[in-house]
Amino acid sequence: MSEKSKAAIDAELNQALRSLLRSERALRRLLNALPDSPEGIDENLKKTRDSAEKTAGRLRKFLDENPEVVARLEGIRDSIGDVDEVLTGVSDSVDTITSYPLLTRETWNGGSGGSDASVASGSSGAAIGGTVANAMKQVLGWRPGGAESGAVRAKSFVAALTRSFDCTELEGRTVCTWMPRSYAVQTDLGAVTGAQASLYSRARVALDHALPILDGLRPLRSDADAEDVHAARLVARSQFTELVEEFGQPGGPRVQRIDALFESLLGVPLDAEAGRPEEIGGLLGDVREEFGLRDAEVATVDEEKTLTDFLIVVDHVCALRTSWRDRQAYFDREGNDVYLGTELILLNRALAVTVESVGEARVAMDSVFLGEAERGTTRLTFPPKDSGKPEPAMFVAELLDWVERFAGENAVRLIDDGGRAGVAALFPTIDRLVELCRWARIERHGGQQDPSKLPNGYSTPRVQGALAELVGKLAEVQLIAQGIRDSHEAAD
Repeated sequence: MSEKSKAAIDAELNQALRSLLRSERALRRLLNALPDSPEGIDENLKKTRDSAEKTAGRLRKFLDENPEVVARLEGIRDSIGDVDEVLTGVSDSVDTITSYPLLTRETWNGGSGGSDASVASGSSGAAIGGTVANAMKQVLGWRPGGAESGAVRAKSFVAALTRSFDCTELEGRTVCTWMPRSYAVQTDLGAVTGAQASLYSRARVALDHALPILDGLRPLRSDADAEDVHAARLVARSQFTELVEEFGQPGGPRVQRIDALFESLLGVPLDAEAGRPEEIGGLLGDVREEFGLRDAEVATVDEEKTLTDFLIVVDHVCALRTSWRDRQAYFDREGNDVYLGTELILLNRALAVTVESVGEARVAMDSVFLGEAERGTTRLTFPPKDSGKPEPAMFVAELLDWVERFAGENAVRLIDDGGRAGVAALFPTIDRLVELCRWARIERHGGQQDPSKLPNGYSTPRVQGALAELVGKLAEVQLIAQGIRDSHEAAD
């Protein structure tokens, strides 16, 4: 390759481009001359061909001698393609913003543990409904609403009441006592079972035993600061309680959070040894230091009992840590060693989110003036089946209704009645819905729909994004169900 400066390369490239432009202008003059002077065609064609051949020869020689220019041109071409795609997306978004109203909605959050409930602007009734829904979730661990049939909702509601209240006969009347839980289980499907139930049960026993002891500790140091002692006790108590509550998290505890809580309490990472109670760090170590819980501070039997009580609390935490290390693999959400109850909770969540995604797709379509009536007449066409037989068309409203009914009612009933067998029965439908919803997007977004044959609002990024999200949620249901089926086959 010849050594040429960048300026020389650019000069030769510009000269070659000018030659190409001259050839283009000659061709344009030829086309303009065709209707009026056909006798000049041969001469113009000969001049254009000679000019094009000379230009092509010079370009070939130039590019052969300067391969770095080829690389630059390829980079420019790729950049132009990327920029064109970005500009097209920006143009579509601008068109959407200028052509349709902004999509906004007011949300309400009734406190910790509750999910947002959408309310229409100025609607106080919806806000009250959100308050009621949040209260039922916290008291019963039950999700109000949904697209399930009345019989299914009634069954799940009765199950939630049974789990949340202990009813006994007392002097000829029935007395029901609420059994508060530190976590809310979705009682529609699934439960805390297997290794998680074992860990959670053990953790609850340890917490119930340790908290009164921790509350009863008194300082052995004569110079202990009352405020520091109180703060150390409260912080350790809070983190221990958080640890136990995390063990009861529906769908399985979050591994990273359990590890972080143990490290916070004991001061060492999970993969390191905790050490002797007299040497531990973390929040329990702070309690030891602020209270002066050491052998050197013990002078009476009562003081030794206080030190022993502290060691009991530390032993409870260390024993839970050992059990967690032994069973952590059950909760990494990899492989086939996940318990059915945990998997069904995750599947139930994914189905509920899918129903919400259908609602979001409808809201997006409404916002671009593609209402319910028009969705019922907007036809979606699909590619032929593998056999070559034409695939029947479907209206947008029909597809959304099918997805909603499947995720909110049919799938729930199948899983509730059949367990693993019910999960296996989902696949023909879920596979089909993922395929159809993917095809429902327009061609430019990877689908099969011709935007020229659909209402303008259907092609907007707002609607296409909502459909893409719906496909993603269905694929998530598909993936979780596949994991349940695979774990069953591996067990066989």
